[in-house]
Amino acid sequence: MIRKNQSVFNAVQKILDIFCTVFCFYTTCYFLRTYYKDDWGFLADFGLRVMYLVFIGILYFFLYSWSKLYVSYRKTRFRMQMVKVLQANIIAFVVLNLLFFSYHFEQLFFLFCLLNTGITLLYRFVLRKLLHYFRQHGYNKKYILCIGCNRSTEKFIHKMQKNAGMGYEILGYLGNPNPAVEKKIFRLGGFQDASDYVKDHLIDEVVIMLNEKSAHYLSYWTDFCDSWGIKFSILPDYFSQLSVPLTVDTFEGIPMLNTMPLPLDDPWNAAVKRAFDILVSLFCIILFSPVLLITAAAIKLTSKGPVIFKQTRVSLNRKEFTMYKFRSMQVESHPKYQMAQKNDARVTRVGKFIRKYSIDELPQLFNVLKGDMSLIGPRPEIPYFVDQFRHEIPQYMKKHSSKSGMTGWAQVNGLRGGDTSIADRISYDLYYIQHWSLWFDIKILFLTAVKGIFNSGAY
Repeated sequence: MIRKNQSVFNAVQKILDIFCTVFCFYTTCYFLRTYYKDDWGFLADFGLRVMYLVFIGILYFFLYSWSKLYVSYRKTRFRMQMVKVLQANIIAFVVLNLLFFSYHFEQLFFLFCLLNTGITLLYRFVLRKLLHYFRQHGYNKKYILCIGCNRSTEKFIHKMQKNAGMGYEILGYLGNPNPAVEKKIFRLGGFQDASDYVKDHLIDEVVIMLNEKSAHYLSYWTDFCDSWGIKFSILPDYFSQLSVPLTVDTFEGIPMLNTMPLPLDDPWNAAVKRAFDILVSLFCIILFSPVLLITAAAIKLTSKGPVIFKQTRVSLNRKEFTMYKFRSMQVESHPKYQMAQKNDARVTRVGKFIRKYSIDELPQLFNVLKGDMSLIGPRPEIPYFVDQFRHEIPQYMKKHSSKSGMTGWAQVNGLRGGDTSIADRISYDLYYIQHWSLWFDIKILFLTAVKGIFNSGAY
C-alpha cells in the first residue's frame, strides 16, 4: 500500500530549515552588533529582529518549496540539493536587498545567506548519510514488485541491488527468467500469485517492464495496481536504447515524453559559461603573451609560411567557423584531410615542440574571446571528417549541441590524437554535455594544467 513516510520526513525538514534560518539570522546579528557596535548596535532590539525573521522565514519557505526541496531525493544525488539550496539563497539575497535597499543591509544579508547556505547543506548532507546508513541496515525501506522482462530489466535490478543506501528492496519478480534476479527474490507464477503476494506483503511500488510482446498487458497490470492502491512505474523496453534522460511533459493535459533539457539550454547557465570564458581567456592571453610572441617569432624564422594556421571547423549547431592555431607543419600546396600521426614528416622542428606542450593551441584563446569556441567542450572537427564520422560513429552529431572547446573531458582522460578511439571520445563528450556545471569546467581546466600539457597523444 502507499505509505506517507515522505510527508513526515518533509515536515521534519521544514522544522530543521526553520531552525537553521533562526540560528543563522541570530548568529549574524550577534556577530555584527558584537564586533561592529557603532554600525549595527540597533540589532540588539529583539522586536526588530523578530520582525525581519518572520519575513525571512516566510520568504525561505516559499523559495524552498518552489525549488522543490521538499520532495523525495531517494533516487537523486546530493549535488542536486546543493544546486537548489544555493539557488534559493541567491534569490533570497537579491530579494532582501531589493526590498530593503534604503537601509544598506547588504553586509547583513550577505553574511546571513552565506551562513544559511553552509549550515543547510551541512545538515542535509548529514541527514542524507544517516538515511543511507539506516536503509543499508534494513530501515526506511521501500519494497518493490517487478512485473515483466525486457532489455532494461537486468540493469534496473542490478542498480537496485547495488545501491542499498537508496533503500529499495525487490521482494518479488514475475516474468521470464533473468540472470540478474537473485534466488532470494520470490518468483511469481502469474496473476493469482501476484494477488496473493500483494495481499500478504507490504508492497510500495510495482515496476512494470514492457516489451513488444507484453505491451498489450499494460492496462491489465495498471488496473491491478489501482485495485490494491499501489503506486506503479513503467519501464518500456526502448528506454534501454536511449542515450539521453527523459522527462514527462504535458500538452493540453496529454502526457508526453521529452528528452531532458541539457544544462546549457538554460540561458542563465549559458551566460555563466560565456562570462567564465571571457574572463579566463582574457587573463590567459595577457599571461601567455610572451609565449605567444616568442612562438610566433620562432615559427617565422625557422620555416616559410604564415605564423597562424587557419582551418574551418564545426561547432555549436553544426555552424562552421575559422579556428586559429600556430602553424606546426610545412605549408602544403594541396592540404590533405589527414590527422597528424606519431613521427609525422609534415611537422617542423618548432612544430614538434609546440605540439608536445600544446602551445600551438594558444591562439584559440582568441576564438574563445570572439565566441566561436569555449574553453571547455568537445574538440571541433573538420567538416570533411564530420560528414564521415556522422555515418560511422553512433550519436556523433550530438557533440554539436555544445560549443566546441580548447580542451575537454575526453582530452584530460587521455583521448587525444589520431590514434585514439573516436567512439570513446564521443562518449566522454556526451557525458560532459549532459553533466555540465561551472565546477566541472574548473575541474577540467585544472586537469588540463596538471597533466594535459605533457600529453603524449599530441603529435
